[in-house]
Amino acid sequence: MILQQSCFGAIARPAIMISAGQPYQMYVAPKSDRVAQPVGGDVLDSEALDVRERQLGFVPTQPDLMLSFTDFFTTSVPVVTAAALASGEASDGKAAPAHEPDLGVSSPGQLSRPMLMRLDGTELGELFSLEQSDVVIGRGPKCGIRVYDDSVSDVHASISRSDGVWHVRDLGSSNGTLLNGRRVNESQQLRDGALIRLAPGVSFVFQRINARHEAALRHLFEGSCRDSLTGVHNRRYVDERLCEEVAFAVRHRHPLSLVVMGVDGFRQKLRNGTGDVVLQQLVDRVRPVLRVEDVFGRYGRSEFALVLRSTEAFTAGAIAERLRQAVQEVGTVSAGCAFLAECADPVAASLTSLAKQRQKEAAAKGGNRVVIG
Repeated sequence: MILQQSCFGAIARPAIMISAGQPYQMYVAPKSDRVAQPVGGDVLDSEALDVRERQLGFVPTQPDLMLSFTDFFTTSVPVVTAAALASGEASDGKAAPAHEPDLGVSSPGQLSRPMLMRLDGTELGELFSLEQSDVVIGRGPKCGIRVYDDSVSDVHASISRSDGVWHVRDLGSSNGTLLNGRRVNESQQLRDGALIRLAPGVSFVFQRINARHEAALRHLFEGSCRDSLTGVHNRRYVDERLCEEVAFAVRHRHPLSLVVMGVDGFRQKLRNGTGDVVLQQLVDRVRPVLRVEDVFGRYGRSEFALVLRSTEAFTAGAIAERLRQAVQEVGTVSAGCAFLAECADPVAASLTSLAKQRQKEAAAKGGNRVVIG
């Protein structure tokens, strides 16, 4: 079996990804070219697989199940039993049908779409579709791909298409742009697997992938940073972004605020069986109030956190009050606001502790209110 590896450089590992609805599984190829080692699972005999495509090969073993060979980064995802796959059994233990399902794939090129995938930071694994012929990457609010890192210039680089060929160009950034380890001084052509580095800890890979592969990658990314019930960011993501924002605020002496709010009487709502619905409805009403740069996520069983970059105390209090009013039809919330300038030790833990303390104070006073200081 011949599987071609596109060029990620030294940081890439070839892998076979299995997609069968949810979840997605990944098998990572070891040094030997005869077997693929799954993450946390058994060895999959590659000779038993009939790979129809070389770069994004599909192995039909049951309806809606395909294996795609790709260069990818290993991650902690569930893995089905390799023995069951090799013997033609589905993941639920039932035998797979003898016929080959029509996956609707004639060649990777016909269904491929150009993408950039983030390779580091809190956005690790995020996909950006290159649907326009010219996309600007940078920290500025008007950029098509916005990067929240102060090592990146407001307008850093552009990805453009000309006569069907994609190129990367540096736009006079402070730290420059690297393509496969070399500085970009003029427009450079992008090939599959090209590594674009804007700054330390800010890298993307350029790839053409088909719709099924894209769906699998998006599923993995969303599962790593989103709360499955409400669709907003999860606590891990909020904590990581808060640490980044604190570092940025301290370095540039910018204001930073944090709002923590909790649903009043949530235990009673759980007993009534309405807890999950209330959380979902609350999020639906909060979304329109948020700014593009705000980081909002579920922070506990009935708690949410809002990170407000470059926001003074008065403005943060006003935003928290708008949130409180926005959810009145669903239920009441108690919110606490904290500001980095108040913390004797300007770190994320101190800011979080102060915001949670004030949220509890608001709840103790009867709820349905905002405590600022």
